[in-house]
Amino acid sequence: MGVEIRTAGDALVLELAGSVDGQTVPAIQTSVTQALGGAARIVLLMKQVSFLSSAGLRFLLLVYRQAKAKGGKVGLVGVSEEIRDVMETTGFLPYFVFADTEEGGLAAVRS
Repeated sequence: MGVEIRTAGDALVLELAGSVDGQTVPAIQTSVTQALGGAARIVLLMKQVSFLSSAGLRFLLLVYRQAKAKGGKVGLVGVSEEIRDVMETTGFLPYFVFADTEEGGLAAVRS
């Protein structure tokens, strides 16, 4: 599992790869929590995420809550059909905006 963190103007972009599960979330969360700081607009690039466990869903909820507390939004880009189905089943879809490209995700969190 890997996470790359960068900024794009007023937004924070997190690129995730591999499995987001109980074994990888603690390291991801440590890196991301430090980077979030005052970020209200967050885009997660998930095209390379192969698996999202319940720990991964909790991580997404944490990111959402931090952005919402600052009046912001979280955009998810490139979410696979399988992961999207899990998010729909668990009721997570309404918390996020979805896009197919990074540019689309950035536009969505800025609107």
